Amino acid sequence: MGVLIPYKDAGVDTSPFTMVFQRVGIKAAILTSVLSAGNSGMYASSRMLHAMAKDDKAPAWLKKVNSRGVPVNALIATTVVASLCFLTGLYAEKTVYVWLVAATELAGFLREEYPQIPPKVEYSLSELGKSLIPILDMMCIWDGKNRL
Repeated sequence: MGVLIPYKDAGVDTSPFTMVFQRVGIKAAILTSVLSAGNSGMYASSRMLHAMAKDDKAPAWLKKVNSRGVPVNALIATTVVASLCFLTGLYAEKTVYVWLVAATELAGFLREEYPQIPPKVEYSLSELGKSLIPILDMMCIWDGKNRL
């Protein structure tokens, strides 16, 4: 905002956000906000994948970083998933949404949506998910004993 509104123009009678919308237009302001949120999401997601790989909780190929410390493979994986999500929103939003909800249920999770503002969603383990806990515990024990 400091670039768009000189400090001498700012006052208490008009919100700085209103002044930005008046100067650049609402569409430009929304586009900037969307791009900023996307950039933040890409940064956080790629770093999270990289950190998980370093802790051996994600595939090892996600550990790779370039000479400037950017986790390249994690960034590429995040970009591919984000692009697919974006494209499904354009071409098959209802079908893909149903598939994703069904996949979470097959993985042992239940999803409860509450019709309120702001939206609220809760996840819990299904009976299938609860039945997998002993198997996952055994896998963790095995991993601890056999880690290279």
